[in-house]
Amino acid sequence: MSSIVVSKLHDFQFIINDDIYLSGSSDGIDEEIYNNFWQISFNEKMILRISVKDLNNFLSALLKKRLEQIAKMSNISVATFYLWFDEQSSQLCFNILSGQDIELPFGCTIRIVNSADIILDQCVKKSQYPAIKIDQIKFIEPDDVDLNDDETHKKYVLDVWVTTLRSNT
Repeated sequence: MSSIVVSKLHDFQFIINDDIYLSGSSDGIDEEIYNNFWQISFNEKMILRISVKDLNNFLSALLKKRLEQIAKMSNISVATFYLWFDEQSSQLCFNILSGQDIELPFGCTIRIVNSADIILDQCVKKSQYPAIKIDQIKFIEPDDVDLNDDETHKKYVLDVWVTTLRSNT
């Protein structure tokens, strides 16, 4: 798992050039999740300047690099890339796992969106203008909710953009 606070557009190069780990096996899924997971935060000045276009340029360069990395692997020809915005932490997140048509490792209900722009737009708008108002805060007492209850987690719906990366080799 990797985290970064982006303060200038050049900071994206570090993420783009990061190595990936793909095992090609369901036995290695936990290691893939851990090694390929990125959480991107933005400092206060950067979040006010960043645009969906900037994020789209980053995403395009990232996907191009990930395709090059997959093409160099002898045991992998296809991988699943997925992107989401974590509203609670105001972080843009992504991961890549070997294979296609895989079950994404979320404990909540996911809604697959048809465009990365939806996620990138959420990131920009909700990070620049947080929507939490004092009257929306609900205090929960320890006995009010069972945090281990699967139904509680499944009620939350997370938008996720998914694409398959396929090497031509």
